[in-house]
Amino acid sequence: MPQLKIFDSFETAAFQFRAHCGQTAALMAQPVPYPYFHALKTLLLLSLMVIGYAQVQLLQDKWITSLPLYAMLCGIMIGLQEVAIAMSDPFGDDAIDLDVPGYLKTANTNAVAFLTLFMQQRPAGQHTPLTPGMENPLIDKKGSRRELNTTEGDGMGV
Repeated sequence: MPQLKIFDSFETAAFQFRAHCGQTAALMAQPVPYPYFHALKTLLLLSLMVIGYAQVQLLQDKWITSLPLYAMLCGIMIGLQEVAIAMSDPFGDDAIDLDVPGYLKTANTNAVAFLTLFMQQRPAGQHTPLTPGMENPLIDKKGSRRELNTTEGDGMGV
């Protein structure tokens, strides 16, 4: 029966999706290790200190250009750090986070529509469309299959 194959494949895909969601939730529950976070902060501080010292050595008499250049560089580096922190939790409630409830609602709607469409088959092989716009052009109103003729009609055939 083709319906059982469809439902079995849908069930397999749903179980695989559920397993992946569980793995993602388990990974997101793990916090960033404290030493790792502070090692990155220390590396950022050291790199900014080295860049500042190099600018002092290279631009000794040009403090008017080196000061804004260093301030801009600090802003860029610290800004990148803040972006990385914001992106480290994509499933939160921030403005830039993923819309997980919206994705779940859409996935649920699509799954229900898919299953409802296959449940509305009549015993004689006729399909009842879910909405008026979901008719199959390969199945006429009587339920029998017909070949799609692309060479006659609107002239758009190949």
